[in-house]
Amino acid sequence: MTYSLIWQLVNAVHFKSRIDIFGNFIPGMMFFQCIFGYLVFTIFYKWGIDWYAEGRQPPSLLNMLIYMFLQPGTIDEELYPGQGPFQVILLLIAVIQVPILLFLKPFYLRYEHNKARAMGYKGIGETSRVSALDEDNEDHQNGHAPNGRESFESGNEVAMITQDIGHHGEGEEEFEFSEAMIHQVIHTIGMLYSCFNFQQHFLTSQILSTSKS
Repeated sequence: MTYSLIWQLVNAVHFKSRIDIFGNFIPGMMFFQCIFGYLVFTIFYKWGIDWYAEGRQPPSLLNMLIYMFLQPGTIDEELYPGQGPFQVILLLIAVIQVPILLFLKPFYLRYEHNKARAMGYKGIGETSRVSALDEDNEDHQNGHAPNGRESFESGNEVAMITQDIGHHGEGEEEFEFSEAMIHQVIHTIGMLYSCFNFQQHFLTSQILSTSKS
């Protein structure tokens, strides 16, 4: 999982997408490391201590992981001093990353889109209406508007010219907040599923090793 997140960072840097770094990579990495990076740390920490020389039984990492989620702060068998408060802090950091993963990128893209529209830019496939009254007098006298389009006037009514500006951006799509939100939800669910699938495999291996011993 860490390997895939690193390549996600490489892609974001290559395409110069800062929102993918701050909206996907950083919260995803923090979520994963606060739970499973911490779990890897506890495994090596447990291996590095001679528990029988200290007159203690080695604590169960299976129980530690279960209590970390079901009863935060509760320590059945202490692995190191201050373990309970530290695990609560890690769990809070991990939980905070979920709404960041869900909402930061879609709302940032929406903000950028609205900012561009406020500056007068149109989306791909949108149309802009140009009044014949806005053209030069010479164009009015010749009965033509720019781009070879004719301008018609009838009394006080002015015909409007519709200009399609969507022909020079093939492959691009108009921004839709709902689509961006759905895409981000799918991305977040996929990442969380991968994380908890990893946790399931760890718990299964721990149960099997415990039953064999």
